Amino acid sequence: MSLPTKFTVIGAGSASFGENTLSAILRSKKLKGSRLALVDRNAETLDIVRRRGVYTKPVEVLLLATT
Repeated sequence: MSLPTKFTVIGAGSASFGENTLSAILRSKKLKGSRLALVDRNAETLDIVRRRGVYTKPVEVLLLATT
């Protein structure tokens, strides 16, 4: 049994990160069971990205957000 992949995106609240990037990550079947941590120093923009990620119907990816 393998452990879930854990990865972090630093600066996830920036405009250059992009909604399409998050959507692609969350829809990847290869990442099923993974943990994705979104990190940014701007809590407001990070929350916007996190909420968009929640609504993309991820493929069993645990989505965390922190500043």
